[in-house]
Amino acid sequence: ICKFRWTTVRRPASSQSTLVLLSFNDEDGFGQYEIEETPLSETFQKAVVLQRAGDRAGALDAYQHFLKVAHAHDVDPMLYAEVHANMGAIYAMQGKEDRNSHNLELRLRARSKAKEAFMEAVKYRPSLGNAWVNLALLVLAEGKELGESSEQSKVKESLQDARRYCIR
Repeated sequence: ICKFRWTTVRRPASSQSTLVLLSFNDEDGFGQYEIEETPLSETFQKAVVLQRAGDRAGALDAYQHFLKVAHAHDVDPMLYAEVHANMGAIYAMQGKEDRNSHNLELRLRARSKAKEAFMEAVKYRPSLGNAWVNLALLVLAEGKELGESSEQSKVKESLQDARRYCIR
């Protein structure tokens, strides 16, 4: 038979709370274990620092962890629309790097992820201007590439979409 007793303890020196397993009793023995819960604000700050330092993979991991925890705790998505916008910026940068390697599949995948992330950001916070601008820039880049392939109707459509995003 296992018995568990959990409590939340506030650390005096910070606003961080710790989930503490006060007792555990089974055939192997008895003990006390702590499980740290990092506040979402710290996870967000860590991701931003990693992003600014150029560690895009680390930043994406931190942002994805943030989203997982926020979803699990039913945090209002409007409160973290910037997470989606920042992830979109990382994916857009990956798309630029992939453009230099001439790997079309990677570039399209990164661009698609960037668009999805920016669309999520503006879905939850329509007033988030940087997400609209970045979305327009992505569409313009698509139009430029399409122009090189002489699909003029799609170029015009891309320009109209970019204009629409900027007007918002």
